Amino acid sequence: MYFLDIFNASRLMDLSDRVLYSFEPFKKHAALGYQLLPTKYLDKDEIIDSWDDILRLMVSLKLGKTSAYQVFKRLNRQAFLSYAKQNS
Repeated sequence: MYFLDIFNASRLMDLSDRVLYSFEPFKKHAALGYQLLPTKYLDKDEIIDSWDDILRLMVSLKLGKTSAYQVFKRLNRQAFLSYAKQNS
């Protein structure tokens, strides 16, 4: 989003209940004294495989074809599961 000059200020509610992801090992963040520590890793290969879809999404946002609200609503796990049930 930075490279497309899109600003996103997500408000994360119940941060203590969220799963935090990182490219780096847990120990590296703990050694730096971070209070919020990741519990899972990001799969770089999955991001690379999805890169075309990610770029298409960013262009849609930049051109105003969709809103950030619609994107996050679709990416939300609960919304996605209910959407998938309705639209097999």
